[in-house]
Amino acid sequence: MLNLLPARASLRDLTDRLETIPVGIDTNQMDLASRIVASTQTRGYAMTIGVGPEAAYKVAEALGFARMSWMVCDKSSDLCAYTEMGDVDTVYGLLRAIRTYIVPLHQSIVPSLPNVLETMRISGTTKPNKLAAAICFKIEQDGYALTTGVGVDAANIALKTLTVVRYFCENDSANFEVLCRIKVATQLAEDHSARVIKMLCTPVPSIMVPGPEIFASSNLA
Repeated sequence: MLNLLPARASLRDLTDRLETIPVGIDTNQMDLASRIVASTQTRGYAMTIGVGPEAAYKVAEALGFARMSWMVCDKSSDLCAYTEMGDVDTVYGLLRAIRTYIVPLHQSIVPSLPNVLETMRISGTTKPNKLAAAICFKIEQDGYALTTGVGVDAANIALKTLTVVRYFCENDSANFEVLCRIKVATQLAEDHSARVIKMLCTPVPSIMVPGPEIFASSNLA
């Protein structure tokens, strides 16, 4: 049985306590998706950590594949994620890493949305802070924000932006957590194809975001 994460739980604080899936340049997205699904099925969550744009892209794409696989087996819930950035100590010194925490949420908790969604486009030059402000405004006005971008840089900026959105909400003392659902699609062109990453951000009351049983363990206090 899952407990509930304290509001605004820091992923950096959780990393040493939870089973973590490392993501590197050699990580295969389909294998990562399988590991995310397996971890969520057995532990009730999945945690990934990676450094650099390529790792962020692999996580975003794997999340899209994981959602498709998950919803074939369990149509009553959806895989949602939130992110946090922080420094990690590596053999190369301190590097900036993106941690992603993935949990299943029952469909009754995930807000219902209109059939036609307005989209914010992300490019490699999009500024995360500016986009985060636009996402917060959109969520406040319409209850959702949908972004779409193509390629490694766009996926990296999308996950970074989600971290900033959570930071903005924390400063505003919001009583909800902003989680995202990611969908991947292939965009065909005349001479090549590219992967499109769509990120749907919605607010979920903090108390309804499930977390691992780790917090109930007295020996971790």
